[in-house]
Amino acid sequence: MWRPPILLALMLSACEKVERYDPPSETASTRGAALLGSTPVSTGPPAGLDTVRLRRIPFVQQKPDFCGEACLSMWLQSRGLDVDQDEVFGLTGLDPALGRGAWARDMRVALERLGLDASDAWTEVPARDAAAMDTAFAALHADLRLGIPSIICTRFDGSPEAPEHFRLITGYDAHTDEVIFHDPAGASGADQRLQRRTLLALWPLKYGAETWTLVRFRLDGEGLTLPAELIAKEGAPPDAADLAQTVMLMEEMGGEPFTILVEPPYVVAGDEHPRQVAARTRTTIAWAHAELRKHFFARDPERPVAVWLFRDDESYTRHVFDFLGRHPTTPYGFADHHGLYMNIGTGGGTLVHEMVHPLMRANFPACPPWYNEGLASLYEHVGKRYGRIWGHTNWRLDGLQQSLAADEVPPFEELMALDVAGFYDAGSSGRNYAQSRFLLQYLQDHGKLEDFHRLILADEADPTGVSALRETVGDLDAFQETWAAWVAGLSR
Repeated sequence: MWRPPILLALMLSACEKVERYDPPSETASTRGAALLGSTPVSTGPPAGLDTVRLRRIPFVQQKPDFCGEACLSMWLQSRGLDVDQDEVFGLTGLDPALGRGAWARDMRVALERLGLDASDAWTEVPARDAAAMDTAFAALHADLRLGIPSIICTRFDGSPEAPEHFRLITGYDAHTDEVIFHDPAGASGADQRLQRRTLLALWPLKYGAETWTLVRFRLDGEGLTLPAELIAKEGAPPDAADLAQTVMLMEEMGGEPFTILVEPPYVVAGDEHPRQVAARTRTTIAWAHAELRKHFFARDPERPVAVWLFRDDESYTRHVFDFLGRHPTTPYGFADHHGLYMNIGTGGGTLVHEMVHPLMRANFPACPPWYNEGLASLYEHVGKRYGRIWGHTNWRLDGLQQSLAADEVPPFEELMALDVAGFYDAGSSGRNYAQSRFLLQYLQDHGKLEDFHRLILADEADPTGVSALRETVGDLDAFQETWAAWVAGLSR
């Protein structure tokens, strides 16, 4: 998951607000009303509860809002199953665009997909009924004695606005009347302890005035089976979990003005009208991605691609500085390994240009800079022709024609051999971009671009593409003359 420095700070501050777990001291926990804001629902350890401890359950720290997913992953790993919290999220079937982790009903879906019975996870008890709470805990304790842990849904703490939070119950200490549990919210969350009466005050979800709801998932393992997609996994994190985490992080970064949409593998955030953001996502991003995949790229990027669509110059400049701590060096937009940052008010050509780069990294990591930028630049003025994506002649033509007239355009072998420093050299980068772009436009217009693309990807011995170009067009000296004459005859 991409995490630029400013984003890490935002993520940590958000976790601190709702996910930090500071176990109360024994003095504080005996003052139940002070800790919980209400009178404890149970007093004194009941008879018949002996000490029990399940020790071989590994601890997993949650990703933001993935407390339930982490708890279930801990238990699955204790049974020798390599299922991480991302994969648990995938089992819930949650739409990543919701930008949240699993709630209790979503956890039930995941458990049932694992073959487990979660039909009795919800229990209604009379409000403020200490005896009912003791009975519910006695049932949980009885399961612990059978080696069965439980995931319970509680309030995070006793504050009025505390969010709901999942904890994995692993034991009980009769000497101190403490419940032992793994709390996924923090790095030190293994084997945490709370006074039993404190936990019992956090456990009820007080949706009604007369009845409270208890949520407990018994992890007895009966019927446990792995769905086919987990058996056949290749080790890459599931897309759905990564997308959901990216949505949450982008919500922290952008805030209220931004509409956030998921168009895998992209998460799109825009501060134009929501309908306009949706239209750009559908007609530009989804369309261009489908075309690029169809004609050039076999694989999507391994991680979600964050796309920021800023409505105008002011928004673009201000947000890039806020996010990255620097001003943009181009008025149109740019990409880095964290995402795409677009001044969408200048049009969608730069957006399609930048979409090429993460696809190229995923499919051709050894790509030479001339081909990376040439293919991206081909689609700066993009449309559809002959039923496919098509790069039209654009503004780079003028400078290239001037360079050709001045005999300043190098042989293709020299251009294609440039490393990153040479290609982006300030004195020649504009010409390098233009020469690369119009070489590929020539191949496109003459029906040879996809053949060349297959050849350059396959030729591991010559990643520059010189051999692939020679195989595509023949003698390079003769071809360069043909190409130069073709460029000279173009117009915008």
